[in-house]
Amino acid sequence: MEHLASKEDTVQCLLSLGFIRVDKESDFFDSPGSDWAGSIVQVYVYQCVNGYYCVDTDGGYRAPVVWNDPEDRNSKTTEKFVAYLDQYFPGWK
Repeated sequence: MEHLASKEDTVQCLLSLGFIRVDKESDFFDSPGSDWAGSIVQVYVYQCVNGYYCVDTDGGYRAPVVWNDPEDRNSKTTEKFVAYLDQYFPGWK
């Protein structure tokens, strides 16, 4: 199932949205936007029990941000993730 949402695709998606890897080998990413306390939101990449990769946003959003299933062209996972961030973490960009 990892082919549906691989770690590499998930990381590339986060990087394309401007997220910054906390350190070279870390699965934690800081949002590009920050305030007096630092990053607006931190995202953690993890492998779910189904074998594909998801993100966890400070204990809130827990789902894939990419979905490579040719049978499901309407999943819009990245758009849903961005909409969640815009609603709950304004200034994350």
